[in-house]
Amino acid sequence: DVVIALDVSRSMLAEDIKPNRLERARYQIGELLDRLERAAHQLRRSKGWIIKDAVEEYLAREELKQQRNQETRASWEDYQAGRVIAGDDMIAWLESWGTDDEKEPPFK
Repeated sequence: DVVIALDVSRSMLAEDIKPNRLERARYQIGELLDRLERAAHQLRRSKGWIIKDAVEEYLAREELKQQRNQETRASWEDYQAGRVIAGDDMIAWLESWGTDDEKEPPFK
């Protein structure tokens, strides 16, 4: 069985969404349940299994987003602190190894 909680307060009767929020939510829940039923039938799995799998995938994506966000912030802090070396400078330094004009490392 699937349980869905739906707000049925007076604010759901607002007509900013036609015909109103409550009717739109009921329609969307019906569509969701139909999709769930079709997926369960096609995959020969229970609706509970499909919901569990979907939640696990969603959480994995959100955790990855969080990780990427943290890595991006750390990289930005490194850039702002001057701890980033331009790729061209690094390549020029590496290519100068073993030549008569060996360059100083682009970092300290």
